[in-house]
Amino acid sequence: MKIVAGSYERFLWGWQVKQKSEKLQPAFSYPAHLGPIKCIAASGGVLVTGSSDDTIKVFDLHAHRDMGSLSAHKSAVTCLKFYVPETGIDHATHLFSGSEDASICIWDTDSWVRLKSMKAKAAMNDLAIHPSGRLALSVERDGHFRMWNLIKGRCSFTTKLPNEATIINFCPKKGDTYAMAKGQVVETYNAEDGHLHQSFVHLKHVLCMATDKDGVLFTGGEDCTISGWDLGSGKLAFEIPNAHSSRIKGLAFLGKANSSNDGGYAFASASSDGFVRVWDIRMMQDKETQNKRTPLMEAETKARLTCLVSSGTLKTRIKPEEVDIPQDGSQEGRLSLEDIKTKLLEKKTAVNSQKLDTEDRKNPLEFDLNDKVSKKLKVCAEDLSMTNSKGKRQYAVDQNNLLKRKKKRNTHLSSA
Repeated sequence: MKIVAGSYERFLWGWQVKQKSEKLQPAFSYPAHLGPIKCIAASGGVLVTGSSDDTIKVFDLHAHRDMGSLSAHKSAVTCLKFYVPETGIDHATHLFSGSEDASICIWDTDSWVRLKSMKAKAAMNDLAIHPSGRLALSVERDGHFRMWNLIKGRCSFTTKLPNEATIINFCPKKGDTYAMAKGQVVETYNAEDGHLHQSFVHLKHVLCMATDKDGVLFTGGEDCTISGWDLGSGKLAFEIPNAHSSRIKGLAFLGKANSSNDGGYAFASASSDGFVRVWDIRMMQDKETQNKRTPLMEAETKARLTCLVSSGTLKTRIKPEEVDIPQDGSQEGRLSLEDIKTKLLEKKTAVNSQKLDTEDRKNPLEFDLNDKVSKKLKVCAEDLSMTNSKGKRQYAVDQNNLLKRKKKRNTHLSSA
């Protein structure tokens, strides 16, 4: 698990999350752009950043390498979103980028070719991609809200909001709701009819927002407070006042530390004070430790951080009492390496048998694949031998004809 933050000083900062020692180990720091970094996104081992220098940088997090830049926008890049299909693919297939030039670009993450550009009328504040990949939502600086048909690649609906929205995000899983941050208020809407569902209020402007897969919405902003809202009940699940000494600019959910479904484990926050902190959600929800608002880990950069993202998942911690070990010390219920190989071979054989042509198998018990292959090889060998014999005979005939022509020529020359 890695945490990466962008800064106003154009630097990228990366840390490795160490659970055992509960420390953020520095992984890298790199001057990524010529201007301040405004947005960041990650999917698997790929990291992308957008800056006020009008470019998008692509990085390999595993090798810590700069893979190049994407130049299609004519102004600062303000938002980046990866799209991961719901078909079981574990990596993103498309990247969406929004800019102050009022355009949205769609990129192929395999070849990094720009597939489509869609034009709006004002600078993009943020955009959100529906889990189905069929539509996207965007909010603009002039207060407009747009819905984009990604199948046809055009705007299908637009309206003017009473207040400008700076952040928009689909809630996870089905994507049946989406949340918008409008100044001090965060509102959730029904994605089907657009009706207001819930409303959450901060003391000051909300600057960042993240959603948990378990239905918890994290918000942070200028009031230096991190709030967790339960989207099911619409109530405040927990709150961390004075989480940072300055405004909070980024939130990232880190994942779970166990295989159970009893809630999340940790999330990270980045602030303009230069600190990145990791918080344990379970400690925030526990009444006994509720007053102990201390971070689980933290790191200082002495830079003005502007955005934050996490890549990967936390490793699963398995407690000794959770492992089912026989009392007699036997290996019952455990698979050895040979057993695994045998099962894989049986599965492969079954799949290959299904691909065979049923018309050639009148009696499955008498069918022998080796006999069939040997017959084909025998036929090919006979054809090859016939071809070779014909070639030899033809070569002999040609040689005889050549000798006859030479004899006739010599006879003609001698008589002359």
